[in-house]
Amino acid sequence: MPPKRMPPKRRKQKEYVCPWCPKRSVPHKRKVWNRRPAFETHCQECEAGYLLETSATPETPSLAVVYQMLLSARKEIADLKAFKAQVLRDRSTRAAAAVKALTARQCWNRRREHIQQIRECFGKRKFGYFFNPENITAGAILAAILVPALEMRGEQLCLRGIDTTDVYCFAKQIWGQNADDVDLDWFIEEVKKMGLDDSSRRLSRHSTEYLERAYTQFQGTPCRAGSSFLPIGLYPLRDLWKEMKGNFEGFVDCLYDENGGTIFDPVPPEELLLLAAEL
Repeated sequence: MPPKRMPPKRRKQKEYVCPWCPKRSVPHKRKVWNRRPAFETHCQECEAGYLLETSATPETPSLAVVYQMLLSARKEIADLKAFKAQVLRDRSTRAAAAVKALTARQCWNRRREHIQQIRECFGKRKFGYFFNPENITAGAILAAILVPALEMRGEQLCLRGIDTTDVYCFAKQIWGQNADDVDLDWFIEEVKKMGLDDSSRRLSRHSTEYLERAYTQFQGTPCRAGSSFLPIGLYPLRDLWKEMKGNFEGFVDCLYDENGGTIFDPVPPEELLLLAAEL
């Protein structure tokens, strides 16, 4: 015998009762409201009607009636401002948490956007000094765009949320083993858009070839499966990671604020709080 099917559970709707209807002599067909927006609209109309009916001259409301209506509207506006401010604070908290939770792969996918935001933060002169296409290194570029996903654990540069110091795992988290976009051509395109002088039309040969060679050797190196020795194919990747460590420590002061956020936040929490205070 098949089991008896239980009836579907239905969410119980909250019922709203107008406090002004019993005070008025005008009968109303509807006594209960299920939707809050319609209920609030009715309450406003009903309250205004009650104040006019109880005034000495209903056709022309007295100053006392108008004053009471203004006080009521003022309280509603204050509640709305407080609610809006709380919503903005919640959004800023969620935005900051989302940025701090960016993975290394997400940072690499947003590399063009991150470079543009660094350019806006540094300014043309400072950005042109630190990110000169002829002098910049691959480690500096990687450290800059991966800032939300990096952290220092003692003397070791690591990825957030990953309890390991293995460069093999780091590379898998950033690119994977089958990526076809591990190059610095995208950086040249971005600096050209920013109007920087690129007379050589390319990055320094050492930086470009070093990143591509490190990733190619990583692809050809199997996981060391718990061995205590680093395979020779991961030496370029290890040296690249050591270079990133020095650049990351230099970028921390520029790309992090005192609250622990980064310039890559969609909307800085401070701006949201200022906007909430102005409402």
